[in-house]
Amino acid sequence: MQQSGPVSASNRSYNNVVAMWQKILLADGYLAASGLDCRFGAATTAATKRWQRDRGLVSDGIVGPRTLARAATRLSTYEDDNWFSYDGLGSNVIYFGRLPDGRWDMSLGPDLEWQPLAYTSATFSICS
Repeated sequence: MQQSGPVSASNRSYNNVVAMWQKILLADGYLAASGLDCRFGAATTAATKRWQRDRGLVSDGIVGPRTLARAATRLSTYEDDNWFSYDGLGSNVIYFGRLPDGRWDMSLGPDLEWQPLAYTSATFSICS
C-alpha cells in the first residue's frame, strides 16, 4: 500500500496521518479536542473545508499536496534537525520527530504517546 497521498472522508480515512491532520485543525482552532479520533468523518471534513477556504485554497475537504504544503509553512525546526514544531493559533504547538528511517512521528493523546505517522494504521490510544 502506498505510504503517501491525500487523505479525506473517502480516501485513507482512518489512520495516524488523519490524527496528525486533526491535531493541526485543533491547533488552529478548527476542530474541538473531542474530534480527535483518527477518523476523517463529517466534523473533520467540515473543519478541513473551513481551514482551506480561510487560506485561499480549494475548499474540497481533501488533504492533498497543496493543503499539506500550506500547513508546512507553519513548521519550524525545534532543537535539532530531527525535531519540528507546528505553530498553531496562540500557544497551540504540535511537536513532530523525524525517525532514522525517514518516517515522521508525533505525540498525541492523554499520555502524549509517540507513534509513527502511517496511512495504514491507527495506533494512538485516542483512535477508537
